[in-house]
Amino acid sequence: MKRCISFIPFIIGLTSCASHLSLEQCQTMNWSNVGYQDAIIGKMPRDLSGAINDCQKFNLTVNTELYAKGWQNGAKQYCTPARTTGILDGEAGSPANKINERMPLCDRANIHLNLKNYRPGYHEGLRRYCTYENGENIARQGLELPDVCTPELKNKFTQGWSSGAREYCNQIANAFALGKAGQGYPGACPEGLYVGFKSEYDRGMLIHNRINSVQSRINKINDRINEKKHSHSIHQNSDGFYSTTHQSKAAVDTVNELNNLVRERQHLEREVFNLQAQR
Repeated sequence: MKRCISFIPFIIGLTSCASHLSLEQCQTMNWSNVGYQDAIIGKMPRDLSGAINDCQKFNLTVNTELYAKGWQNGAKQYCTPARTTGILDGEAGSPANKINERMPLCDRANIHLNLKNYRPGYHEGLRRYCTYENGENIARQGLELPDVCTPELKNKFTQGWSSGAREYCNQIANAFALGKAGQGYPGACPEGLYVGFKSEYDRGMLIHNRINSVQSRINKINDRINEKKHSHSIHQNSDGFYSTTHQSKAAVDTVNELNNLVRERQHLEREVFNLQAQR
């Protein structure tokens, strides 16, 4: 495998080799724009060594300086998130400190993370997120109460969430369906507060685990059948069982083993069907 090799300090420590470039790409690639686009979506400078090797085959060069300048320009924008970015993050209920995930790139570019425009937008978006109605909708999905709302917004949001949680957690059919699907226990329904919900969830989870166990045994039976059925001129009948024209003890024993496995599989498949049908 060809390894990525750094070629100037700006490009050191990058993550992966570029895809192979064609002649047309080497001739037309706007490296300044490539660098800019990488930075504004939060990517560290890419390793261009693969691109350099590709273009050298066509006697063409990669303008690494243009890439570096483009990346730096993109970093300036990335490290100065706009008010609209803050609004979107607030509306999505992103934690206030999530924006700090940009700091490693900004440090790499030697740029201060400027949140002057972002913060007012974030608080505006948060006001739209931290409503009674949204809290109620979040709880109706079985989700825990998010801890993102500011003190002045938290009360109504929590009231809505509590109302939605009561509605969701008193529908025990939800609990059984979650357990049967093998999904995690919902944070909206504390076990001590919603005992009936927990009981039905556990019942569904028992069925889920039994189905998985039975299916695992079925898979092992299929593997064993596939391993043995090609020996002693054994063939499968229309009813799914096996027979052979050979009268040797080994052939007869193999047919008996296969047919016992088929019977066991049929029994287990009926069990899976009945388990899946439970409500």
